Amino acid sequence: MSRYFFFDNFDIPAQYERTVPQVFPTTAPGNFTWLPDVEQHVMTSFYPYQWDLNYRNPRVFNEMMYNFLFLVNKGMDIIRIDAVPYIWKELNTQCRNLPQVHTIVRLMRIISEIVCPGVLLLGEVVMEPEKVIPYFGTVEKPECHMLYNVTTMATTWHTVATRDVSLLKKQLDIVNNLPKDYVFLNYLRCHDDIGWGAGLFNFSTKRAYGAFSQTLSK
Repeated sequence: MSRYFFFDNFDIPAQYERTVPQVFPTTAPGNFTWLPDVEQHVMTSFYPYQWDLNYRNPRVFNEMMYNFLFLVNKGMDIIRIDAVPYIWKELNTQCRNLPQVHTIVRLMRIISEIVCPGVLLLGEVVMEPEKVIPYFGTVEKPECHMLYNVTTMATTWHTVATRDVSLLKKQLDIVNNLPKDYVFLNYLRCHDDIGWGAGLFNFSTKRAYGAFSQTLSK
């Protein structure tokens, strides 16, 4: 079994495309990339050079944990799990937030607690605060120690751009109402997380981005 999702023709990729949303429909449309050198399609949810790992192959998990432990032995205190909701792929689904994802993260947590209990798992889950909660796991079955506070980052920049704090206040009220034992990592900017959340909140992305650009130019 391959470490990636390779297909000789577009029949199965076409089935995925019916239900799987596009992450970057403008800059990287579609969820597959044609590789002329091998004459195959490969699943690339983000960019053509980022091939999705096939966790159905147990070698993938084993090799990822080898890398995990290698970094820990080099002195890393925090390990970031990239794009957590996308880890598992299943036909006829959105390939997001599937139950198998939580099984994999839970296994990572178990291994870290046994081998390196001082290391923290930081999950990248780009969703609203109330929807990332499952990635903390439960008291009995914990998963990530920390999660990025993506929406606070986005709404902070929206506030700078529009000079309107209402959206930021609404989002912070949601965060503050969550249990206090949930740990979020707050940050102001990341290479791929800037966004306005137009689908979550009713405001004009174009107008906000224009205001943001004007603010930066002053």
